[in-house]
Amino acid sequence: MQLSEAPQQRCRPFQICEALNWEQSRLSHQLSRMQRRMLITRQECEADGRGAFVTLTEAGASAIESAAPGHVAAVRALIFDRLTQDQQAAFELACSAIVEALTE
Repeated sequence: MQLSEAPQQRCRPFQICEALNWEQSRLSHQLSRMQRRMLITRQECEADGRGAFVTLTEAGASAIESAAPGHVAAVRALIFDRLTQDQQAAFELACSAIVEALTE
């Protein structure tokens, strides 16, 4: 998802680590699995010889697009449909506070 929302559907691995709060080794293993499935490509970063870009492929974008409706339906059914409006409002406040703390 991070790649699908990034400009040109690409970013540096460290940016993905930061966004997901993952360790580099975990991300590296995940990217290797995704690359074997041809969902992403890795490209050298000309500005930084040690760095690379991860780019979402057409197959990767298609996989996200086809998975999204089922994912949204599952989240809605398992979480939001079970909450009252007051609980949803409280949940939104709690999530906003958490996101704010993570961005500090």
